[in-house]
Amino acid sequence: MQPTPRVPRAFGTAGFVKSASARMHGAFARRAQTARSSWSQTRVHARVLAGAKRHAVGDPHAVANVPKSQASDGVPTYLESGDPAGRFADYYPAWMDKLAADATLEGSMLDGAVQGPDAIRTVISGVREQYDRQDFTFAGPWRDNGFIEDYTAEVRGRPLGCLHRVTFNADGQTQHIAAHYRPLSSLLFFSRLLRESLAGTPYAEHFLAGDA
Repeated sequence: MQPTPRVPRAFGTAGFVKSASARMHGAFARRAQTARSSWSQTRVHARVLAGAKRHAVGDPHAVANVPKSQASDGVPTYLESGDPAGRFADYYPAWMDKLAADATLEGSMLDGAVQGPDAIRTVISGVREQYDRQDFTFAGPWRDNGFIEDYTAEVRGRPLGCLHRVTFNADGQTQHIAAHYRPLSSLLFFSRLLRESLAGTPYAEHFLAGDA
C-alpha cells in the first residue's frame, strides 16, 4: 500500500493579504523612518543657519562676515586710505567759504535737507569733529558748475567712504551739496551719532533716532 502523498497546506487568501500587508507596512515604515531622518537633518541644518551669529545694525564686522557663497573678490574703496601720492594732504574745501544765502545740504545720512550757511557749517563741522581721520582721494572740478570730493575716513574705528558733489550757482557761490556715505552699517551708526552730537540744535531731527 502506497503512502498517501502529503499535500502542501494551502496559503489562503487571508494569509496572503496579511503577509503582503505586513511587507508593505514594513516598507512604508522604513521609508517613513528615512524621511524622518532626512527631515531631522534638514531641521538641524536650518537651526544651525538660524543660529548663526547675527550682527546688530551698525556692527562694523557685519559686512566682513559674509558667507563665502555670497562673497565677491572685490575690495570696497572705503577701506582705502586716500591718495598714495599725498596730493591732497593740505587740501581745504574753499567752497565752504562762499555758501549762497539759500544753499542746501542733503545726503544719505539725513532725511530732508538743511538750508542756509549757518545750518550747513554747523552740520559739516559736526561731521568732521567725529572723524578719527580723513584722507582725500580726489578733489576737483566737475562739469561746468560743480566740484567733487572723494575721501575715506574713520568714525570710532568704523570705515567710512564719502563722495561730495558740490554745485555752484551763476555767481560762483556754493548752491547745493550732496553728501553720499557708505557702507550702510557705518552710515546708520554715524547718523545716530550725529543726532546725539547735534542735540539741542534744529538740525538733529534730520538724523536717525536711536530706536529707528
